[in-house]
Amino acid sequence: MLDRFLALTTMEAVGLGCCVGLACGLGLLVVTRRRRTPGRRAKAGGQPRSPRGDPPAAPAAAHSPPAQSEREVAGLWLQFLRKEVAETVGAVNTRLTAVKALLAGLGHGDLSATQRATLERIATELDRATAATADLHRQVSSSSGAPVRPSVTTVRQHEVHPGVLLVVDSDDTMREVLGQLFRAAGHRVVPARDGVEAFTILQQEPVDCVISQTRVSRLSGEGLYAQVEQRLPHLARRFVFVSGDTQQPDVRDFLERCGRPVLPMPFDVELLVEAVNGVLESVQSGGTGAP
Repeated sequence: MLDRFLALTTMEAVGLGCCVGLACGLGLLVVTRRRRTPGRRAKAGGQPRSPRGDPPAAPAAAHSPPAQSEREVAGLWLQFLRKEVAETVGAVNTRLTAVKALLAGLGHGDLSATQRATLERIATELDRATAATADLHRQVSSSSGAPVRPSVTTVRQHEVHPGVLLVVDSDDTMREVLGQLFRAAGHRVVPARDGVEAFTILQQEPVDCVISQTRVSRLSGEGLYAQVEQRLPHLARRFVFVSGDTQQPDVRDFLERCGRPVLPMPFDVELLVEAVNGVLESVQSGGTGAP
């Protein structure tokens, strides 16, 4: 498992290096080409004259768009670089969170004291790494808004029976890890790669709880929730959201508006299990989901 973790983070680091190198190369190329453009600025004494002493050429038509300044080019380049870094750091954080969830789901009963101590050190380093990448993601994000706080903060006892859970996540690793986590607890887990696939499943079979990322391909978590509210309203209160974009204003507004349990990434596995158990307890007692 540790080898898998190291391989994943190394791949993401290489990807980040490639993005930075590409962005720097593009920025340098644009600036160099602009500096080589002749006749960019007029001389102090007036317009430049031709070698034969002919009158200067007529100025460009008034309707021609002005050349893009170096500052604008640099701004676009930095915006591109910021977006690439944010996406790469977010992917690293997702992998680290998946490894944390996988580690939390392992049984430690048959391990020696030395092995348990090693796993505890690994868990501590994972906590530090996930916290660091989450903070970096917030720093490089285009939004300056504060992220949403976890709506679940304590763990309590629940009397729940195994249920049917729909896990909606476009990341294969996260979807697989969450599936293993809840199958180990006796639940039946149905995976969905995107919002469209998830909505089709909800129309075809009973589901007790929906664990969904907010950023999902084809149909976002918000779009999936809106479709459920409109066409399957009895399932709307069975959602638990996991999100790495809670600092984005539109995502934050949606999560606050819908009022469903939400866990920002990196999330605590015990708190995710608590949120799901809360929904299951309500459904199995005759309600429609979490209050």
